[in-house]
This record gives sequence, C-alpha cells and structure tokens, in this order.
Amino acid sequence: MKMRNRKNIIILTLLTFILIISNRIFSQENYNQNLSVNLIDKDLNFPILKILKIPEIFLKNSINVYYVNNDISYFRDEDINIYSNLTNKNGLDYAFLTIYSKNNENQDLKITCQIPKVNEFRFVNSKSMKDVFDFVIQTRENNTNEIILNKIRNGNNIIDFDVSYYDDRDGTHIKEYDITVKNESLYDQNFWRTSTEIVLLNGIGMANYWMTKEENIEDWEYQPNKSGFKKKITDGWSFDTNSFRTNTVGHTYAGMMYYQTARSNGYGYLFSTLWTFAGSLLWEYAGEFREQVSINDMIFTTTGGVLIGEAFRQCSIYLENRIGKSILGGILVFVIDPMRIINRKIDQYLVSNFKVNIQFLHPTHIAFKKIPR
Repeated sequence: MKMRNRKNIIILTLLTFILIISNRIFSQENYNQNLSVNLIDKDLNFPILKILKIPEIFLKNSINVYYVNNDISYFRDEDINIYSNLTNKNGLDYAFLTIYSKNNENQDLKITCQIPKVNEFRFVNSKSMKDVFDFVIQTRENNTNEIILNKIRNGNNIIDFDVSYYDDRDGTHIKEYDITVKNESLYDQNFWRTSTEIVLLNGIGMANYWMTKEENIEDWEYQPNKSGFKKKITDGWSFDTNSFRTNTVGHTYAGMMYYQTARSNGYGYLFSTLWTFAGSLLWEYAGEFREQVSINDMIFTTTGGVLIGEAFRQCSIYLENRIGKSILGGILVFVIDPMRIINRKIDQYLVSNFKVNIQFLHPTHIAFKKIPR
C-alpha cells in the first residue's frame, strides 16, 4: 500500500512538472510570435542598424527582427521600433538610437541613446548597448520604474542620472529619466585602471609610512635587498603587536579603498574581494617590505575592507538618491565612497560615455499604424 502511494506521488509530481514546463514554453512562444523588432536607418549613408549585430537578448527570446526599408512608416502598436540617425553636435559625430516600445502597463516608452562616434561603429559591441536592449525587453513584463531604479542603484556603469516629474489632478508622476552611461566593454572590466589605482593608493600609503618611519622602524627586520626579501618570504606570516588604531582602523580603511576601487571599475562582490586581498598583499610585501607579513593586517584589510566598503558604497548610493545634488550631500557621499566619485568624474570626461533618455509618452504623442507584411 505504501509502495503504491509512493508511485502515485511520483507520477503526480512528474505530471505537474511537465505541465509547468509546457505552459512556460507555449506562453513564451505565444509572447515571441506577437512581438517584432523593426530596425529603421534614417541615414542610409550611415546604416548603423543594418550592420549592428543584434544583441543576444533578442536571439535568446526568439524575437522576430526585421530590417525595414526607410520608406516604410507603418508599425504595429505592440512592436519595438528602433530608429538610427547620425548627427553632428559641437564638432562631434553622434549616433542617435531612438527606441519606441510599450511597457507592462501598456504605456508608450521613448528611449533615446546618444552615442559618441569615436571610431567606426565603436559602440556596436558594448555591454551598455546590450543592457539598453535588455531593459526594453524587461519592461514588457516588469515595472519600468523599479527596473530603472534597480539599475541606478546597482549598476556599475551608471555615471549620473536625473529625474523629471509632472503634476496633474491624479498627483505627481515621473515624466522622464536622463542617465549617463559608461560605454563598457562586453567582456571585461577596467582591469588596468583598477590595478593602477590600487598601486597609487599603496604609493600614498608608502609616503605616509616613510613620513612616520620613526614609529615604524621598531618593526623592521629585513634589509632592503634581494637577500632580505628572500628571508621575508621564507619567514612567512605572523601576528604583529601594533596598536589597535593601526591594525584595525588604518588597515580596514585601506581595504575599503581597495574594495571600492574595484567596485567602481565594474567588478562584483567576489572579484572586488580578490582585488582587496591583492591590494593588501601588495602593501605587506612592497609597502612594508622591511617588516614580516602580518596575519592580522591581512585579515582586517581584506575582511574589514570588504564589509565596510560595500556598506559605505550602498549608503552613498542611497544618499545620492535621497539628498540629490546638494553640496552637503556631495561632500558626504565623497567621504564614504571616494573612489566611485573620482572614477565617475574621470568617466564624465571620456567621450566613450553616452546618454540615455527614457520618456513616458502621452497617448497623443505617438501613433503607430499597422505595418504591411
């Protein structure tokens, strides 16, 4: 009797699983069959979309993609329609991509990407462009404002943003977002800038170390030569007896700077932790080359730096969202997350950055007609 019940439970479980999977497959197919992406190059001498490799997000969702002749201007309401045009602004060539789509609340969205044309179609393979198209697909099934706020809060490639509102008798509504995006590589983070900045941070630490060498000289055990460094490696690691302030506050702050440097250059939690560990190793073997490697320094720099660094990073993003662009808020954000602000300012002067404008259109502002097939 027990064996029969077990068989029945297994059969019912398998049938339920098959029904769930089948439902997901058929609903996905139905969704894809009702959605098309139309690509329209307004400037046929610069056919951006014709040579643009459609991001993987479209292929993964099996969405129909059409390259439409420039003369055709009739579109279905449910389509995603992407226009391209080349414009010269202040002496620079910009590729403008304008995307019309609908979100999950059937609102019309207009998304404009202003991309500097540094080299021929340099932007084509960027991770940021893939993120834009990914965002368009996500808004079909999820709340648009929540998606945007999550990207602003967690996105490493968001340099700056602004929000505009309008009022009517139903209250205050979001009209549009203006976002400045770092044009990231599709495959790698900013390795060279991260490593350079961590070396510079160690250089600043070394300058302070030698300015206060009278306090540090008592820990010196090795000569600054090849044999001294070989002995340092042979001796291995040990616990030191430095002051609480040095071992905890000082090394934790250094670790925080290493961690936030990696995070501000596009790395996630895990790899930023590895960068923090690498920065600590560099300091122990190069910055304090005459001292034995300290186990407690490595622990506080890496573990404390990661915990404090991520907490302060999230606080700084929250404060920016709540306080806005006030002087006091800017100072406070810089104090708790300086590397993110420094790298953002650097990125603002790089022509590879591009701007994204997201508008919620009123029904009278857009009128799609049916596209002939």
